[in-house]
This record gives sequence, C-alpha cells and structure tokens, in this order.
Amino acid sequence: KSPLSFKTAAKIANRLAIPPEERDKLFQAVSEQNKSAKSGSKQSRTIKKKYRQLQLNHFQILSEWYYYAILGLSYFTDAKFDANWVSKRLGITRLQADRALDKLLNFGLIKRRNKTGFYQVDGSLTTTRDISSSAIRKYHRANLLKAEESLEQIAIDERYLSSITIPVNENEYEEVKREIIKFRRRLIAKYSKPKKVGRVYTLALQFFPIDFGEAREKGKIT
Repeated sequence: KSPLSFKTAAKIANRLAIPPEERDKLFQAVSEQNKSAKSGSKQSRTIKKKYRQLQLNHFQILSEWYYYAILGLSYFTDAKFDANWVSKRLGITRLQADRALDKLLNFGLIKRRNKTGFYQVDGSLTTTRDISSSAIRKYHRANLLKAEESLEQIAIDERYLSSITIPVNENEYEEVKREIIKFRRRLIAKYSKPKKVGRVYTLALQFFPIDFGEAREKGKIT
C-alpha cells in the first residue's frame, strides 16, 4: 500500500476545512510515514547525504529567520559560539541569540569547534514541500519583511531585488518549480563552503499567480 502523499493530504485538508493546527499534525504524520517508507531505499540514502530534511515539529521550533542566519554564519572561520557576537552580527537580542545557539546545538544542527567556534552539521537543510504549515508561512513572512526592510536599510550595491511577470499554464507551473529548485541547489553547491570572511545573504524566491484565473471569472471559486 502506497503512503499518503502531501498533495493528497493537502486536498483532504482543504475539502474538510481542517484548522491550521490540525493541518500541521496531519502533515507531520504524513512526513513520518513517508520517511519510514523511504528509509531503506538507495535514492533516499543518496538524498540524505546532500540535504537534511527538518521534520515539521522541529521546524515549528526553529521557524525564526535568525536560526538559519546563524547556520550561515557557521561557514565563516571566525564564527564564534557566543551570544554577544551573534546578536551584533544579526541585530537580534542576546537572549534570542543565546536560545538559538542552544537549540541548534541540541538539535544536532551545529557542533562546537575548538573552544570558541562552531560549524553546521550535515550540510544544507530542507523542509517538506507543497504543504501548508503555519510555521513555514511564518518563516516566509519574516523573509518577505527582511526583503522590504533591505530596500531602505541596505545600500543598493549590497543587495539585488528583481521580479518578472510571465504567463504560465498548469503543466508549466510544475516545470518552473523544478527549475527554481535546481537553481537553488546549484547556488548551494557552489557557495555554501567555508570562508574566512563575508556576510550572510538570503535568497527568497516567490512564484505565485497575480490573476484570478478562468475558474474565478466563471464564478467557480468562492
């Protein structure tokens, strides 16, 4: 018997109008089910070498943007496992930095290096895709807010924001998504390497419709 897919679970949740909190529980159960079903496959073992998938219950705890900024800082050889240093680099409070370092350490996402440094474990992180989660939505909102703030707070020669508008049909939508995923992974493979100095950047990609489509025009969507 095939495990329930995220796409099918999302359709069920939409049809039954399941509240956000219950949706998260459903998607977490699907995630655990799929993880067990694939754990023995060769393909699954290959993927795990490159990416470590965060389960939804973990992501709910680590959904603040600065957790992943700290992971970015870990690639610098001068990174310090010190709340004061992290708070100054990211513009967060010392308490936020201290709690984030402890959680990342306890979840096994970072390890201490020598007496003062730290580094990220197991390479890049990923989450489940094509599901609705309040924690994931919270993370995306934070990134959108950071992008908005960068327009006024970051010099133009230190940021790059652009957008395009294109016509896409249903089949092409999935193709564009695959192209975006490939693009992201190429950047990660090329640039996520130890460095002496630098800055942590966020690349936030959004791809969504800005019209109502044929169904809305015909009165099929309420």
